[in-house]
Amino acid sequence: MLWQEIILDVLPSHASLAAALAAAFGVSTGRVAIVDSEVFLPEAGLVSVACERTELSGAFPLRLTVYVYDHRLVASKSVHAIATELATQLGARCLISDDEVNPYTRTMVTAERVQPVTLNVSKLDEEEEYWLD
Repeated sequence: MLWQEIILDVLPSHASLAAALAAAFGVSTGRVAIVDSEVFLPEAGLVSVACERTELSGAFPLRLTVYVYDHRLVASKSVHAIATELATQLGARCLISDDEVNPYTRTMVTAERVQPVTLNVSKLDEEEEYWLD
């Protein structure tokens, strides 16, 4: 069910975020739920994609925890492809996991490119803020 955590450098409205996620996953906006706490996550079957949004401080002020209830949606699309579409729809930079053990590296995805980045260690550890080094 948990699919991916995505950190954004923008703070879109719930409606804009739902529309962007719908476009990225190829579903209608009615099949996307945006919640501010995992307590409010809908049950499986009610939506295809749910997203818990958490506002942060720093250069990347929004953490999305994305849950995919219909795994067919991610069977034929890579994480990079979905993040690229999300970045395009929102005009944003997205940080996603680089699948490395190092907690201070991520992959940054924009509409134009995908690149490895390093996070500022002290900002992340001490203030829980995402800043690029």
